[in-house]
Amino acid sequence: MAAEEQFQPLRALQTALRTVWSDRLWLPKVALGGLFGSTIIGVIWPQGLVIEHLDNSSRGYRLPLPAWRQFGDKAVMGLLATVMDFVYFVFPQLVAAVFLFCAIVPFIVGDNNTIATSLTFIILGTLFGVSFLGSFSPVSKLLFARDGAVEKALGRASLRRALGNNGRWVYLQARLVTLPIYLPALGAGWWFWQLTHIPAVAVWWLLAALWLLMSCLFWAWLVVAQVYFEADQIVADREIEQRLAERKRAIS
Repeated sequence: MAAEEQFQPLRALQTALRTVWSDRLWLPKVALGGLFGSTIIGVIWPQGLVIEHLDNSSRGYRLPLPAWRQFGDKAVMGLLATVMDFVYFVFPQLVAAVFLFCAIVPFIVGDNNTIATSLTFIILGTLFGVSFLGSFSPVSKLLFARDGAVEKALGRASLRRALGNNGRWVYLQARLVTLPIYLPALGAGWWFWQLTHIPAVAVWWLLAALWLLMSCLFWAWLVVAQVYFEADQIVADREIEQRLAERKRAIS
């Protein structure tokens, strides 16, 4: 039996960075995506480009990055990708917030706001951490980009793949190794936050900071998606080997 192929997160990160940076037009493409994202509603277009890039990667065309055209297709794919983020990040927070509100009402009535605030941050923070480290949203986007099946991406299939024995540790490594990729976006977000506290700051500075923030975030999405693509290849190979082994045992 052949040795099981291991996921190498650092090498996957290097490959992802090289993939994005090898496109000679990566900077204007990222800047334009950040401009779309700055409108908030327009975030569906950079999301759609990420899905298109994953689709191209699965077909063997990781370069160049998708061009900014076919905006209708990108809008549809991006809208579905945004729905996946909502389902796996925002919706659990909303459900938890409802139950949490019912739980902390006695503390609020009893004028013990410190305990109520602490419980809120702990529970919501824990839930967000589980959703983030569980890689549910990236895995669902990978399934959608590969198969085009929305019901599969938003159903149990993505959860089974993310939490299964073949993928759980691999996807966790992919998540952990990509955490530094979000540092530029955090820095841009901190700058934007500081500008909002400056009296009479020019609106152009705020718009520029928001543009930089969304551009950094879009760049992070592209890199993270490619790292997860590398991880998903390992998981897919393991699943194939597992099915072959099960068939051999069934035959014997």
